[in-house]
Amino acid sequence: MDVFKAIILGLVQGLAEFLPVSSSGHLILAREILNVPGNYLTFDIMLHVATLFAIFAVFYKELSALFKPPFKTIGLIALATVPAGIAGLIYAKLDLTVFDSAKYLCFFFIISAGLMLVADLLERRRAKSVGAEDDAKSVGAEDARDDAKTDAKGGAGTGGRQSTGVESITLKTAVCMGLMQGVAVFPGVTRSGSTIFGGIAAKGEKNSVAKFSFFMSAPVILAAAAFDIFDGGAGLPVDAWCYVAGMAAAFVSGFFAIKLMLRVVGKARLRWFALYLAVLSVVTFSLYFI
Repeated sequence: MDVFKAIILGLVQGLAEFLPVSSSGHLILAREILNVPGNYLTFDIMLHVATLFAIFAVFYKELSALFKPPFKTIGLIALATVPAGIAGLIYAKLDLTVFDSAKYLCFFFIISAGLMLVADLLERRRAKSVGAEDDAKSVGAEDARDDAKTDAKGGAGTGGRQSTGVESITLKTAVCMGLMQGVAVFPGVTRSGSTIFGGIAAKGEKNSVAKFSFFMSAPVILAAAAFDIFDGGAGLPVDAWCYVAGMAAAFVSGFFAIKLMLRVVGKARLRWFALYLAVLSVVTFSLYFI
């Protein structure tokens, strides 16, 4: 792997981690296109760590507020992380790494497409039921209302504390999102998309669901990084400059992907990602099975 390829992989990771298209699936495809065969587990984890820095950069105020009493959101994040941990252990125990091949991505891409389509339909139906169809078409008006709600929650609902932006997340919503994060253990199944689907299906407020989805990724990424450190590193060796370049690219692309995703969820336009994933599924199926 050279620096140029590391940058491309970093850009792919940052964009795909927060857009509902599956970062793991796109990394596998990118490696196929760039002819970078082999296992680069440590490099992949460090790209994920870079996207975690992007979360901190975008939500530093909200994240700092999580560590103040009553710690409700911290507890919900911890609860939502459990299914992913269990799913990861099962995945490793059953040695399902055969699915890490690009050959099977088409099946998981179409699953992700279905989740995005259903999430879009659910959100649009709810918007119509409350007479908010026009709001969903105007991101400016949507952002203004969401900011007003957040300010109100931060002042009245939290006793004057800094708002986390996810106060509306309930136990039911967190559990549903956690279960869907466990499903996303398979490459090609989008983690952000799956968790957002779970939150919307549980009737969570869409912008809070999106933010909570980003927050949920932090413990999983940190756990993977810690495991890799204690395990002494895994995968093929990579030059230090490749790490620097790849992580920088992942951070920058991840930062902008978060901003874009928040707007996409606010406008309820997840169906376009469903269409993209469906087309990608057909393309990959054609390449590997026809």
